[in-house]
Amino acid sequence: KAYATLRRSAATCCTGTRNDSRAARILDGRTAVQSRRTVACATHDGSGPFRTMAHGDSHIIPAELQEALYPIRIESFALRPDSGGAGQYRGGLGIVKQYRILAPCKLFANFDRVDCPPWGIRGGLGGRPGQVTVVRSDGATEVFYKSEGLALEPGDRICVETGGGGGYGEPALREASLIERDLIRGYISQENAQRDYGVRARSGAPATI
Repeated sequence: KAYATLRRSAATCCTGTRNDSRAARILDGRTAVQSRRTVACATHDGSGPFRTMAHGDSHIIPAELQEALYPIRIESFALRPDSGGAGQYRGGLGIVKQYRILAPCKLFANFDRVDCPPWGIRGGLGGRPGQVTVVRSDGATEVFYKSEGLALEPGDRICVETGGGGGYGEPALREASLIERDLIRGYISQENAQRDYGVRARSGAPATI
């Protein structure tokens, strides 16, 4: 089989103090590695994300457990719309996860494939690369791909967005019913549906090409 390219490694880690005053190293397993299963191929869309990753040892850590142990609050955790490359078969989606910092800590981030995002094949479009956005308590915003010990303070927010997989085949060959499904489920935006697939859709109405 021919496969489009996968989204590559995307790791985030915070160091600080746990709620019980012990030293903490907060490594979120969901963004630590990426899986080949997110790419599109000649028969189906890219899949994932899953509760476990390629190696089977980096499960999603429940938000309740993270918040009980560490000085963070997880404000949202969702699929990342428009992150998979368009194509006859769409690339798999990344995730977007937002944290609020409750105590001083340091951020370490390592996102690769930023300048060369996962590409599509046979006319498929590339997936979007990942990034980390830090929103300071005063509203100032910084975007990072790599950081070594960036100081964070209470009230700061972190938005982690992982990359998507590349698409397979020309977007014009994608079935209208699949485009409509992706719109309804929020996998793609109406803006991207228009740009990538030439589709217009009204709220509550079927997609038209």
